[in-house]
Amino acid sequence: MYTELFELCGFESEEIDKEGPRIDKAFKILEIGPEDVKRGEERIRKFFDIELLGVRKLLGVWMNELIEAVLAKEEKKRKVYSNFPGIPLALTAAQLACEDAYVGIPEMTIEIIMGQIFGKLNPILEAAEQHGMPPGLALCALSQIHLGQIVKGIVPAPDLILSAGYLCDQATKTDELLHETYGMRVQTIDGCMDSRYNEWPIDQRTMQYYAEEIEEGLVTFGEVTGCPVTDEVKHNALVATGTLFSEIRAIEDLMKTDPVPLSQIDGALWWWMEGFPIRNLQRSIEALKILHEEIKQRVKEGRGVMEKGAPKVLLNVPPACDPSIVRMVEESGLSVPATWQCQIPEIDRLPFQLNTFEGRVAEAFLRLLTPRSDRYVAISKAWNVDGVILLTLYSCRPFSSPVQVHKKYITEQLGIPVLVLEGDVYDSRIYSAQQLRTRVETFAEIVKAAKAAKAV
Repeated sequence: MYTELFELCGFESEEIDKEGPRIDKAFKILEIGPEDVKRGEERIRKFFDIELLGVRKLLGVWMNELIEAVLAKEEKKRKVYSNFPGIPLALTAAQLACEDAYVGIPEMTIEIIMGQIFGKLNPILEAAEQHGMPPGLALCALSQIHLGQIVKGIVPAPDLILSAGYLCDQATKTDELLHETYGMRVQTIDGCMDSRYNEWPIDQRTMQYYAEEIEEGLVTFGEVTGCPVTDEVKHNALVATGTLFSEIRAIEDLMKTDPVPLSQIDGALWWWMEGFPIRNLQRSIEALKILHEEIKQRVKEGRGVMEKGAPKVLLNVPPACDPSIVRMVEESGLSVPATWQCQIPEIDRLPFQLNTFEGRVAEAFLRLLTPRSDRYVAISKAWNVDGVILLTLYSCRPFSSPVQVHKKYITEQLGIPVLVLEGDVYDSRIYSAQQLRTRVETFAEIVKAAKAAKAV
């Protein structure tokens, strides 16, 4: 039933045969039938660049992550969840410390696989809406999946939730609901967002507090699982994750070329990986290395997803559940080489102020997620974009609140067009590519005109 689907996800025939019983069990729990498989195959062919083995392998990483999450209880693994955006480096260290545990953010795999591939998120969202997160309240769809996946029995109830509370208050309130209603153990890894807007460097007091919270969370993990997170494990996590990120950065640098060699539909497969504790790091690294070499070859041949000279725009965040949004932007004549997470040396490669593992994890996280308009300006310059599209998430206060400030700052500093586009990267029920198309096409004409005027 699913051989062709998994081949499109980079699985070898022998691996499909070997994993068949596990796939059968997982798909039964996920309620994925023959029609869903057929739709998944069609969507992969329609949206993803399956000419590239690296893209297919990255799809396979996410597929494997979901199967691991769904079968964690049946395979007698201890289960430790976080929420997005979690603390991926710390969670990776926890995973390395306890090989027979499942440590992850299962709702993120559900977003990618059930959303982008199968187009089947709605039943999970609706389950949450029937169990304490009603519709119409602008609740985060990712938090709804965090709840819905458990109450629907898609993933087993966890032994511990390490609730990431620095950025998102909805995430921690959802975990409070799980604790109060179902008795699940929750350890909140909190933070303090009281720094001045655009403040740099980040206040050391803020970083130190967050580092101590991370350390306390890892201690609790060791108590629950019986697997202490040692200094050696922390070192191994830094090395492995550093290798993963270096491959991502190498690919992002190739996206500076003209024509842009790859769509951000495919880029989303590594974009969301940066906030996710990948269980099989080696599999991910190998996929990225393959993709890196394939893109280098495309650059050498002068091939791209758009024509050479097409206007370039920065898109702050690629949708996690609906690839048609990025495709619609490209169909308007705009190429998308860069996102918010692209690394820039003047911010991301500075020496760390804190030398402990927890301190480095905290500082790296805060560098990326502290809302700063000058980060957009720096990325726009480095990737030589002609405009910026800022998706503002309906239900995400920390992400959407500063968007108008970002727009004003980018316009003042660079003089390029900026579009604020309302939507939701986690839930496609409340918007669609067709609803947004007219605004994007109008913006595309403005960007093209501005680019042409500069060339005169």
